[in-house]
This record gives sequence, C-alpha cells and structure tokens, in this order.
Amino acid sequence: MATATIQASVKPESLASRLYARRLAIALLLAILVFSFAVRYVNLMDMGITWDEPFYEHAGITYVDNILHLNFDSGAYRENMEQPPVVKYLYGMAIWAFNGGSDNYRAFVVDRTVSATLGTATCALVFLLGCELIDVRTGFISALILSLIPDFMAHTQIAGGGA
Repeated sequence: MATATIQASVKPESLASRLYARRLAIALLLAILVFSFAVRYVNLMDMGITWDEPFYEHAGITYVDNILHLNFDSGAYRENMEQPPVVKYLYGMAIWAFNGGSDNYRAFVVDRTVSATLGTATCALVFLLGCELIDVRTGFISALILSLIPDFMAHTQIAGGGA
C-alpha cells in the first residue's frame, strides 16, 4: 500500500519538459565549446615559443615519421623520453596533416591549436560530468570556471605535456 501511495504522488516528467532540458544542455555544451576554444585561440601565439615546445614538436614529427617509414627500432623513439608519448603523437599527426611534416613556425601554431582543442574538450567533459552527476547548471558553471582558470588556460595554450 505504501508503495502505491508513493508512486501515485510522483508525477512523470512531460515529454516537452525533457525535450527542453535536452535542448538546453546541448545549447550550453555548444556555448562552452565555442567560448572555451575562443578564449584560448584569440591570443594563442602572443606568449612566444616556450623553451620546451621545440622538443615536443620535433619529437612528435620524428615519432610520426618513424611510423610512416615503418621504423620500429627502439632507438628511433628516444627523443624526449621524460614525458609520455601520447601528446607528442597527437602533435606529430597534426603537423603531418596540416603542415606537411615541416618543422617551422606554422608547426607551433598547429601544435598550440591541438593543445587548445584538448583544453576545450576537457571543459566539455567537465560540463558533461557535472550534468550527469548533479545538474545542467552545475555542469555549465563548473565548465565555465575551468575554462577561465589562468593556470589551466596557460597550459592549454602551449604545446607541452600539460595539454
């Protein structure tokens, strides 16, 4: 009897309210993506090239070049071994895709764009986690705060291991 009383008092959400909530979440996710990428990309190259960016760039180009030439010798992957290689592979693939594998100033722009994109994806992930765990408002505010944290913004504007 008690369960019947509880179930009768709970009204199911209407289809229109669920559709509105989903559309709102999608609109806020798109807003976070655009805002987060824009604040990183606007002054992407203003900082100048940091001391370790050429190491990441060159290691990424070398790693992808080794794969393209089927060179799987262990000595071919010894560049910049103090950091995990995943982000260097991403930088190298982006340089090969958008800069023809050339090691020049444009390669730094490509690498920093990859870093800004990864930072934007992180903000989107925080939004989705906040929506799932708490609610849409919390997800939006937490993603907005993350996208504006100076340390996070700085690390996602340079081509380094912090991306």
